[in-house]
Amino acid sequence: MKSDYLRPLLERAGVKLTSSQHLRYYITKIEALEFQTLQAELQDESIFLMFDGTRRLGEALNAVARFCNRDFELVQRLVQFVTLESSPDNIALSSTLTNLVARDLGLPFEAISGWGRDSVKVNGTAVTRLLITFPNSTDLLCICHTLNNAGDHTGFPEKREFMTAWLTLVQNNNSAKKLWQAFTSHVMVGFSNIRWWSRQEVENELALNFNFVPGRYMVRR
Repeated sequence: MKSDYLRPLLERAGVKLTSSQHLRYYITKIEALEFQTLQAELQDESIFLMFDGTRRLGEALNAVARFCNRDFELVQRLVQFVTLESSPDNIALSSTLTNLVARDLGLPFEAISGWGRDSVKVNGTAVTRLLITFPNSTDLLCICHTLNNAGDHTGFPEKREFMTAWLTLVQNNNSAKKLWQAFTSHVMVGFSNIRWWSRQEVENELALNFNFVPGRYMVRR
């Protein structure tokens, strides 16, 4: 069990622990106590729920509750992290989130003030269904995605043409990466189509370091 691996950390206060076989019986008890504490904290609050998932072998889905407490402090709590056998469609996703609110957290439908999500189609369709079930809620897109999408619609065709060539010819070329490191003293940032913000990271690196590239490597028309 993890307790054996984490034993030095868990015993840092000088209190010895029993064996992992004995500790395993406390897992469900501690989990239930933590969830009771969470439920009590969320009662009578107006909750904004943010959710997202990542797919690899199935889907890892998490949900975070945000609310303003009586002391006018913004509070965030992780309220769900589950792994699913396959990526859910909009019906399964909306059902999972509905069960989280009503069954697991014990909150009335009116307590949910909104949903935070990215612009993936299945999330949007799921929230459309949730807005019917939760009458006080609203749909709010991730501000990072919103800014990214706004940038995609900016009329700057030369930049798009240049970045397409850069990502195709330079980012996948080991010799080009070594030249970049020699010129800038920095390892070239990686690019991935999976990470939607990855392109922006590459563009930022170019903007900050392009003056280090000698003129003879610049292609002019």
